Amino acid sequence: MLRAKLVTEIQSVALSGPLWDYDQERALSSLEGILKDPDIMLATVRDESGKIFAEVRNSDTVTVSDVDSSVLSTIREISFSPSQTDRRLVGRITVLMSTMRVKHALRRDIISSGFAAVIIMLVMVGGLTLSIRSFTRPIVDMTEIMRRRVDGDYMGDVEDKYLERQDEIGDIARSLEQDQRNRRDEVRLLETTSAIATELNLDLLLSQIMKASSDLLNAERSTLFLYDKKRDVLWSRVAEGMENETIELRPGEGIAGQVWMSGKPEIVSDPYADPRFDSSIDAKSSFRTREILCLPIPNREGKIIGVTQALNKIEGTFSKRDIQRLTSLTAQVSAAMENAQLFENVLSVRNYNESILRSLTNGVISLDQDRRVRKINSAAERILGHLDAEVEGIEISEIIGPHNHWILDALDQVQLSGKPRQIDDSNLNSLASGNIAVNLSASPLMDLEDRQNGFLTVFE
Repeated sequence: MLRAKLVTEIQSVALSGPLWDYDQERALSSLEGILKDPDIMLATVRDESGKIFAEVRNSDTVTVSDVDSSVLSTIREISFSPSQTDRRLVGRITVLMSTMRVKHALRRDIISSGFAAVIIMLVMVGGLTLSIRSFTRPIVDMTEIMRRRVDGDYMGDVEDKYLERQDEIGDIARSLEQDQRNRRDEVRLLETTSAIATELNLDLLLSQIMKASSDLLNAERSTLFLYDKKRDVLWSRVAEGMENETIELRPGEGIAGQVWMSGKPEIVSDPYADPRFDSSIDAKSSFRTREILCLPIPNREGKIIGVTQALNKIEGTFSKRDIQRLTSLTAQVSAAMENAQLFENVLSVRNYNESILRSLTNGVISLDQDRRVRKINSAAERILGHLDAEVEGIEISEIIGPHNHWILDALDQVQLSGKPRQIDDSNLNSLASGNIAVNLSASPLMDLEDRQNGFLTVFE
């Protein structure tokens, strides 16, 4: 009974991820390992609606009724924690285990000899105790890792001696270890993107992304190449280990140039045997490139704007999984470049508009719906006599004073009619200069959906 409960508990944890992702192939792969135990008859996984999600059956065992005393049935709920505070029921697992094999062996030995039965029973108890200890030790170790996962701790590693086993414990251990690594990658990627989101300096932001790429892929170095359209070259915007050098490649030159042209990722396991590889760069940096993962960087329109490289995986070799990881991070490069360009364009337009307003000799004031000043140029401040005062956010009636009520009347007419109003040769009572003859133009200020959201006044 203990064995059945332990197997069921281990499987409930291992199946939480596949059930949450609704990945039946992973679920079946995890379940098939327990069939190496000849006593396991049937394992059934149902989703939260009660529908069978995955099921495996041991063909070597005899199917009996669920009420038969020779069958142990254990049921356990399967829960998944998408966050540290939220835990959701995603299904249930039912395991049927037969006790017939043990019972038949015991009965046969007792019939053969009472004395032998006692000896065998003692041996079985001792052996079972040792077997349970040897079986439960890895389960206890892995269960401890699972308990830490509930608190969001995915840093634990399964011991190598369990990973090397070729039995159901080994299958469970390998499944748990792979899931631990996936969870660590997700947490690390989330932490990286959160840190990136708060950085506004583009150079520092790109350096952080490349460092995160090296950490996430367990690589020695990472390099970011961007395409310069004017010079028709790829140049190293960030090159770890070569911060004082700039690498330039023509499109189609080297591995990075080929990937930029093809738009397809590549893994080069032996760069020195590849005719496209330029070993002179290694010679300059006293670095030995053993393996390269190279990935194109597309923008939102699908145009390739650069290439990123990861060099020398510290343990093992680069895989398709590493391509997926690096793709997630390089998307941040594209977004950062586009956001920087957008910010630069917005800043340029803003500076241009500010320059126009400063250059105008006519006074220009924009107002919101409540007739509060949004923007006022220096000419308007001079005409109204507010050169040394902060007037943005103040109602226009407070700025023009009590002797210029005709301006408010003009705004009333614009608001009612929705059309511009022109008033020529009127006296404006200025705080600085007294009465000034001005022409006033008042117009509705429209938004992009052609709705009035303020006023624009010009004093000539």
